Parts: sequence; structure tokens; C-alpha cells
Amino acid sequence: MGTRQLETPAPTSQGRSQPIGLQRAGSPLQRRVLASDRYGLAVFVAVVLAGLSLLPLTTDPTYLWLSVALVGVVCLIGVISRRLDLDPLIILLVQVLVSGLALFGLAGIAGNYDLGVFSRLPDLYSQGIAHMASQTIPMAPSPGVTFLFLTGVVVLAIMTDHLVQTVERPLWSLAPLLTPYLVTALMPTITAPWWTFATMALGFLVILGTEGVNRAGQWTRGVNADSIGKVSVAPLVWRTAALVGIPTIVLALVVAMVIPVRYSDGSWSLTPRTGSGGPLQLQNPAQDLKRNLSQPEDRLVITYQTNAEDPEYLRLATLPVFNAEGFSGAPISLQNGTDLPPPPGLTDAPEPSIETQLQITEFNSQYLPLPYPTDRFDAPGDWAYDPESLMVLGAGANYESATANLQYSVQSYPEEPDGAGLSQAEAGTPSDYQLTGEVPADLPPEIIDLTNEVTAGASTPALKAAAIQSYLRSDEFSYSLEPSDSSGYDALSEFLLEDKAGFCVQFAASMAVMARISGIPSRMAVGFLPGTQVGDNYEVTIRNMHAWPELYFEDYGWVRFEPTPSVASPPAWTVTSSEPSEESEESEPTAVPEPEESEPTASASPEPVPDTTDPSVQDDNDTWVILGRVALALGVVALTGLLGAIPYLIRNRRRRIRLSGTGSPRQQVENAWSEVRDLVVDHGYEWPTTSPRDTGNRVSARLDERSARSMQRLSVLVERSRFSREYLNTDDPVPLVKRIHAGLVAGETGRVSRWLTRVWPRSVWTGRFGKRGLR
Repeated sequence: MGTRQLETPAPTSQGRSQPIGLQRAGSPLQRRVLASDRYGLAVFVAVVLAGLSLLPLTTDPTYLWLSVALVGVVCLIGVISRRLDLDPLIILLVQVLVSGLALFGLAGIAGNYDLGVFSRLPDLYSQGIAHMASQTIPMAPSPGVTFLFLTGVVVLAIMTDHLVQTVERPLWSLAPLLTPYLVTALMPTITAPWWTFATMALGFLVILGTEGVNRAGQWTRGVNADSIGKVSVAPLVWRTAALVGIPTIVLALVVAMVIPVRYSDGSWSLTPRTGSGGPLQLQNPAQDLKRNLSQPEDRLVITYQTNAEDPEYLRLATLPVFNAEGFSGAPISLQNGTDLPPPPGLTDAPEPSIETQLQITEFNSQYLPLPYPTDRFDAPGDWAYDPESLMVLGAGANYESATANLQYSVQSYPEEPDGAGLSQAEAGTPSDYQLTGEVPADLPPEIIDLTNEVTAGASTPALKAAAIQSYLRSDEFSYSLEPSDSSGYDALSEFLLEDKAGFCVQFAASMAVMARISGIPSRMAVGFLPGTQVGDNYEVTIRNMHAWPELYFEDYGWVRFEPTPSVASPPAWTVTSSEPSEESEESEPTAVPEPEESEPTASASPEPVPDTTDPSVQDDNDTWVILGRVALALGVVALTGLLGAIPYLIRNRRRRIRLSGTGSPRQQVENAWSEVRDLVVDHGYEWPTTSPRDTGNRVSARLDERSARSMQRLSVLVERSRFSREYLNTDDPVPLVKRIHAGLVAGETGRVSRWLTRVWPRSVWTGRFGKRGLR
């Protein structure tokens, strides 16, 4: 596949001859090698600088150090391969193959050892996608995200290398270099730091400066080629790049920082807008919960009237994601409207008969306090809801203070699960099970052992949940605002295994995690307790803010539990028949009775989590998985075929334009000459960079007699068109080109070689001047 040399002897200045393509030291060949080396180094620097733009997205910079190594390998392969004069396609294949092997090797070390070697890298990619879908920015460390970022940077390095050197379009390298910056800049939850743009722009400037050095090195200005090496133009090029490029970048950054932002309400601001004031603005409700509970003065925030005998909690938001940092929210898909869909998972929903009228005072929030589950609400302003969690958020311009001084009405369902039925229910599978059912692999094993011990005597998922709630409400635990407000691994381990003192976040998070260990999907909810009845009204203060767990059961959907002691009583449907109620020692709550024939446990070993998957559903899922893989494979094949056909399509389009017979006589001859040059390159030869007549003689040596005469005739036409004062073409150059093409094809040996020449034309990759485009 390497480029062949046209070996017709050519005279030298000393009257001797040498094979074409053999160049003296300091000749264009040497300059070409040096230019390739410079480009390789420039691409390495530019891609590494562009990769810095991804740093604001994660707290783990591991991808950056790995990408420095792999990008260095990619660029080194390019430099060495071009010194060996390998075909661009071979260079591309080697870079892809080595990068792929390196990624698979690293995945074999960092991936799941329970999987096969070739399954670990796809598994890491899946983990990374799930992690990004469930994390806030900046994301917590994840091997999956590291491998996604690493793969992306390596792919950009390969693309940049071939755009700069193979396609010979350094300006086009802006597209791949800009990609990491755009990924960060377009994130809705963060503002890209100024330095992410600056580093990307600096890398692009390095490539442009290198192109300037290489171009200047090719320009002989009409003097003998031997004298060009004595003058260094690099300092001039770099000084020009610094004087022009750096002020441009700085000016763009300054302008971006001082241009005011116009909001949808018509106002302008130089800084991002915040809420309307006050200590109660909530982005992540759990983060402000402890601060609001610790307010020195308890303040009234909500007043409401309801026809419910036992008012429900007023929920703000749910947090379905759990990892080493604790519980957090997930990206949601919002829909506008005030009529909410039916509660997820609840098969026999009662009539929405609860009417509530609410008045909010000093509470500024983007979340609307609602009883769960709500059927509809009527509130002024723009609102949107999440169909899965039924959270409602402000969607107007002042969404961060959407609830301030708000009056609204709500129609909701009575939350009255049947205790006897719930005790026999299986754990369900919500649509977001990937988030709400996940038990992190690095969860401390002590928490898992404690959960198995607490639930050892329970035979059904609901009874396991009741056992966990009873354990957390026992005398072993106490309510306190002293501990950390975190719900991460360290905080939960300290709470469950050591001091056993905490406030609602620790209790709710602990029960949610222990429920997941027992096979029950769970999430943490944040909102308000029902408050205190004053006459016909209920009053909710800031110290009524609360967190509680919601667990998912088949046919019942999301069910509220209350593990926090000394704050609120547990719902009747969560208390077993053997467990006394806190409301009355004399009452006999039987909402969740023990089964009549409970199986005795032989040991303290945990019960296996029952398989709640319907076999028929599983078969359907398997079928869809298989069909999905087949579709993906066909898509990959189709995309590969389309990409493979691009050089062929480009080359055919270029040939039709050149041989269309349009333009002046001079232009027609030049077009024909360009087409012959590309045909020579397509067939594996390096285009001579001598005079037209000498080039014609050299190419003719590779052709049969008839094609050789056409080549010599065309070279004469080119010479006349370039140097005669008035040129009138009497010969049509198109037939000459066709005969030359036929002669080149006749010189090919083997069908494979002819096929490759047609479908993978080298001239598309090697640019205007033949191989690597240097004269």
C-alpha cells in the first residue's frame, strides 16, 4: 500500500541521473519529515489542552493522566509511520488498533473481574452512562466516566491527527478540539470556567503556528533550494501567532464576562440571577434541611385547610440516587401542566377526594409543596411536573422563588394502603429501578451485615421494611441535630454502627439504603410534616421540614415510611401487629399483620431476595435485547459502509467537475492536469514536482505507448497554457485524460489492487501535492 516511485532517470545539475523520489539531505524530503514531526508534537499538545475542558465535569482527574499517555502513543505512531512512508489508511488502522488494545487492557484491570475480559470495557461504558445520568456536576469518581472521557479524548486525537496531516486541513482541527469545551459549556447546571476556552484556543493556536512554520519552510522564494535551510522562520511565525492570537483570545474572554445577560422577563444583569432573598431558597432540598431546622426563630411558612382527617406530609422533592456522597437528585424530564398522571405503580387508586387550600408566606422555593399522591392543583404561574416522581417545579422566569406568597388549591388521593395486603406484596420494579434499586458495590459490608441481621425474622418485603423501621425507632437510636447533615457512607456507618444519634436525614437515608439491601426499591423524600392544627387551619413552620423514605411495592407503588423517632408517628400501615403504636399504648394496630403461617428461621443468615421478575416479561426483555443488538450491529455496518464510501464519492464528484468542459481553455487544461495528478497518486505513485514536460516524461515511462503519447501531449498543453501570452486550446484534454487513466489501470496487477484504487482513492487523503502534500 506504500507509495511507489517513478523511476525514470532524471538529469541532475551535474549531468548525472538518479531515481526519482531519492532526495538529497536538506531536500524537500527532509523538510517533509521535519514538518510531520512538528505536526505530531502540535497535535499532542493541542489535544491534551483540549482535554482539560472536561475537568469541571468530574472530581476525578484520572482520565487526564491516562489520556496524556494514550494521546502520546497515538501521535508517536503517526510520526513513526509517516517516517516509514506508510499509507495513511494503514496509519489510521494501527492507531485505532493500538488504542483499542490499550483501552481493553486498562478495562481488564479496572473493570468487573466477574465478567469476561472482552465484557469489561462495555460494562464500564454502561456504568459511566448510568453514573452521568444520575449525578450532579461535578460528578463523583467513577471508573465508567473515566473510560468514557478517556475514549473520547483518544478518538479526538486520532481525528485531529488525520485532519492535520492526512487531509492536510489544519483549520478543520478546530472541530474536534472544540468538542470537549462545548460538552462542558452546554451543561445546564454549570458555567464553563474561562480557562476551558483558553486552553482549547491555545492548543488550536499551536497547530496554526506549526502550520505557519511548515509552510514558510516550503517557500523558497525562487532561490536555490539548498539555501532555504540557512534561514529560520520559526521565531517570526511564533511571534506573529503570539501577537495576534493571544490578544484575540483574551479579548473574547473579557467580552464574554462583561456582556450582560438578558432574562425572559426583559431584565438584564451582569451576574447570574439568584432568588428573591431569604434563607429558604432550595436547589437541593436536602442540603438546606438541617440549616432550616436549626433556625434560631421558628417561623410560619405554610397555612392550609383540608378535609382530610389525618393530613398528609407536604412533599417537595425526591432524591433517587445514592452513592458515596449520599442521596441526590437525578435528571428529570418535565412536562407542563397542572393535571398530574396517576401515581406510578398504584393499581387500585381511590378517588381523589382530598381537597386542600394552601397559603405560603416566606418560603421561596422552586418546588411546590404537595401531598402525595396529587391528582391536580390550581396555582398561578407556570409549572411543570415529573411524571415519575410527581414533583412539581416552577417553570417561569422567577422559578427559584416560585412559591413566595403563593395561594393554591390541591386535589389529592387519600393515602390508605391496605396493611394486610401490603404485608404480602412483593417488591416492585419502578421505571427508574436502575437508580432506585441500585446498591453501590463499594457500600461498607458492615451496613449489609446489619441489615441482614435486622430483617432475618421477616418473610416478606413489607415485613422486612417494617422491621427496619422498628429497629431505627427503637431505644438504641436518638434524635439529634448535632451530627453531620451528610447521608454518605461515612455518615451512615457512624450513625448505624457507632453513636446511633442523628436527625431525619440519617434516619431516612439509613432506612432507604437498608431497604435496597433487602431488595426493595427506595428513594428519600424531602418536604414538611403536616404541622399543627389551630382551629380550622393547619400551620407549618420552618422547623417542620423533614426527610423520610419512600419504598416501592408491587400494586401499591411508592409507600411512605417514618423511621425518625420523637418527631412523627409511623403510618398505621407500616406497624406490625406485635409492635406497639406510639400514639396509644392501649391500641392494637394491626395494619401490617404477620402472616398466619410464618416460616421459622433456622439461622441468622439472610433470606435470599425473592425474584420479582415475571418470566414472560423477562423473555420479552431478552427478545428486545437481542433485537436491539442486531439493530445496533446493522447500524454499525451501515455507518461503516457509509463512512467507507465517502472517499469514493468525493473523488467521483471531483472528477466530474474537472472533466465537465466548463471554464476557459486554460482552466480546462489545468483541470485535466489536476485529474491526471490525482490518478497517478490513486495508483500508488508519488507525483513528480518538476516542470510539466519533465513530469510528463516521468509518468509516460509507466504507461503503454498510446497512453504515454497522451501524457506527453497533455504536458505540452499545460506548458503552453501557463507560459504563452494568449492561449487558444485546439485539443480537447478530456480524451487525453481517459487514455492516461486506461494506461494506469492496465499497469495494475490483481483485482484487489484495482478495487482498492477505485473505492479508496489516495488522492482524497494526500491532498493537492501528492503524498503528504509537500513539494
